[in-house]
Amino acid sequence: MIRRLPELDNVLLNQIRVGILFTLFMTIGLRARGGNAGLHKRMMILGTAIALPPAFARMTWLPTTMPGSPLAQDLYVLLAVSPMFAWDVIRNRSVHRAYWVWLAGFVAVSAIVHLLWDTPWWHAAARQMMGV
Repeated sequence: MIRRLPELDNVLLNQIRVGILFTLFMTIGLRARGGNAGLHKRMMILGTAIALPPAFARMTWLPTTMPGSPLAQDLYVLLAVSPMFAWDVIRNRSVHRAYWVWLAGFVAVSAIVHLLWDTPWWHAAARQMMGV
């Protein structure tokens, strides 16, 4: 079990990312419910897509960069939302504002996760948070 602690610390980092982004995008979507139906609809779907990485991690037949890096999971999330994005761009001939908001949040938090991933500071912080 002790040998798995660094891997579990990184799982915690991914879970924190999902918790923050899911909450952020759902809040944006719910606040837009009355005044901007397009933003509401897209944020509800894009916010849910943030929680997909554990599902991709369980698909053992997919290529992965885990546990060394969360890059593959990030790319799979982008791949999962790409049909909706393509449909919107083809249908509306423009990129809806929801995608820019989502991408800004996703890239910013993902960059932080990649910077913290498997660092001694993160392992110490995670163990202190968990009381290990």
